[in-house]
Amino acid sequence: RLYRRHYFTPGDTSDIHVASWKNLVDGSGWAPTQDMSDFTDKQHTGMAALQSEFFGKRLVTTLGARIDNLKHTWTPVVDESETTSGEYEFDASTRLSKTFDPSTFTVGAVFHITDWISAYGNHSNNRELPTFNIHLVDTYIAPMTEGQGTDLGLKFDFFGGKLYATAGYYTTKQKNTTDYGNVAGMVSINNTILDALFAAGNITAAERTARTLDDSINGYLADREADGWEFSVVANPLQNWRITANFSVNDIKYKNIMSDMKGWADGATAFWL
Repeated sequence: RLYRRHYFTPGDTSDIHVASWKNLVDGSGWAPTQDMSDFTDKQHTGMAALQSEFFGKRLVTTLGARIDNLKHTWTPVVDESETTSGEYEFDASTRLSKTFDPSTFTVGAVFHITDWISAYGNHSNNRELPTFNIHLVDTYIAPMTEGQGTDLGLKFDFFGGKLYATAGYYTTKQKNTTDYGNVAGMVSINNTILDALFAAGNITAAERTARTLDDSINGYLADREADGWEFSVVANPLQNWRITANFSVNDIKYKNIMSDMKGWADGATAFWL
């Protein structure tokens, strides 16, 4: 790997810059060794929220809804093993896109039982865009994460606002989270077996092509659940002093790890046999 160094002219701030890799060193070239990306995202969002008060402001409620539309457009990358140059290249003849239309909502309430103790509760769902560089066994672009959360508890106000305390319980769930994983071994095994079956005349060229996995597969799906207790205290003993203390007990579980790979493997194994 060759680096070009640029010496700027002292006193000329417009000349201070890093030399571009496009300005090639004589006799050298530019050969990317990993997947490249060329994409455009466009997003439109609409949201509405409502806060209401009842029973002389003893009960305060919140409602909210949000609708999003996001279009992800990208240029596919041709793997270096499929190019004559042995380098990663963009497929300039193809431009692909995928549209996401998530909707989310939230509902919450606070009830002031007395002047110094209040009960609260909230529930909401959420959607999160996938990591576009993670490619799964059955789809180039992973699905959106689907999540929801609930929390409830009590809030305390002592000594005219000099001491606040909160005790609460929460639960969260996330479905279809993605992560990078070493799935290259399964990709290699599958493609090797298909090549052997084709060479032996057991499957057709069309069957081999339809079941061949792309080398870009690099991740998997999993679900996540968590619940726990949270406690916090905030004290304001003086005008310019604040003391805080927090404590939590959390239980986090990952479930259905590589569920997409397992579903694919069951069908692929049956086909091989």
